[in-house]
Amino acid sequence: FVQNHSASLELLLEAVAACPFNLLAWSELLGQLARATAVAARMFVETLQTHVVAAESAMGSSPYDLSLMRPVRGSSDQDRAPNVVDGTSSEWFPASEEPQWLVIDLQRTCFVTSVRVQWWGDYGTKTDLRISSSHSEESQLTNRGRREVSADFNGWSDFTGWTEPTRILRLDLSNPQPDCFGC
Repeated sequence: FVQNHSASLELLLEAVAACPFNLLAWSELLGQLARATAVAARMFVETLQTHVVAAESAMGSSPYDLSLMRPVRGSSDQDRAPNVVDGTSSEWFPASEEPQWLVIDLQRTCFVTSVRVQWWGDYGTKTDLRISSSHSEESQLTNRGRREVSADFNGWSDFTGWTEPTRILRLDLSNPQPDCFGC
């Protein structure tokens, strides 16, 4: 089929080159190219689906940390702000008890299934936390939730994800305490 297909395409190309007004040759040539493109597209999609299934199987039920090693900006302590996404138990220190914020750029549009924030000591009971997101750096932030349950000592605050695509996460802290926060 490949040889016949190639020979057929070559003949059609010659016919079009010899007579550019040969609409029948143009029509057949475009039809064959469209069919070949459709076959290639189906093969690509099938291959991609196979890789997605394999990747999901390899991950098992473990969630993927979308923020791992992504750029972070903070309202204070810029040097330690990347600690909240370094995959360790290191922390970020707000400079004062004034409201503070962190912005995490996921560097691509993602679907967020949950957000987990780890608190140090008993600061998960003292500091208010609000999470918001947007699908781009330029777009307006959408409120995604507020910590309503106090975290245990060195505990976690969990937020349910959302269905809208997200690139930017913003965490706003009111009444922060020094040495209170890690992600």
